[in-house]
Amino acid sequence: MINSMEIQTLSRTSLIEIVVKKSRFIGEAFPCTSEEEAFSLLEGVKKREMGATHHCWGYVLGLSGEQARYHDDGEPRGTAGLPILDVIRKKNLTNTFVVVTRYFGGVKLGAGGLVRAYTDAAARALDEGGVHLLTAMSYCRLNFPYPVLDPLERLLAEKGLDVDQRLFEDSVTFFLWVPRSAQKELESSMADLSRGDFLCEILKEKYR
Repeated sequence: MINSMEIQTLSRTSLIEIVVKKSRFIGEAFPCTSEEEAFSLLEGVKKREMGATHHCWGYVLGLSGEQARYHDDGEPRGTAGLPILDVIRKKNLTNTFVVVTRYFGGVKLGAGGLVRAYTDAAARALDEGGVHLLTAMSYCRLNFPYPVLDPLERLLAEKGLDVDQRLFEDSVTFFLWVPRSAQKELESSMADLSRGDFLCEILKEKYR
């Protein structure tokens, strides 16, 4: 069952480029829902940027951001992957994967310079991708007697809830997506309208 009501993720794939003391840093951010998908995206970047010196990355996955990994790919420890991961976390994003590709320009940046460059590239890529707020939703089957039909239709319209499908048999059945945060209120209203003669069944849950 979905517990958190909302999560923030990336709206779209994005790509930016910055130059720091002749080194090119290409920051790419991707919506991503699994480690397998992250590694597949990484392979795509590596194939496209075959001449690059480093492909450093970080990701945060899961409904509460419980999965997180990073990799420095040959840069001094803690100067690349961890700063990328920190940027994702500071922006409160999950299901997000960031790769920063570096083409070495011949001038060493030092540990502090590397941290600033990778942080900047990751932050710009995420800003370019934008934030998308996903709400926990339940797909419900509502079953109720015919006298409830008209007042329930008005109630759903007031709440901005759209019915996907209506079945008219011995009783009426509606199928619709309901925000988890509004579900108890809807059930309480239906109980009042039907004097308790209704059924609300959750068929599936997802973030939308």
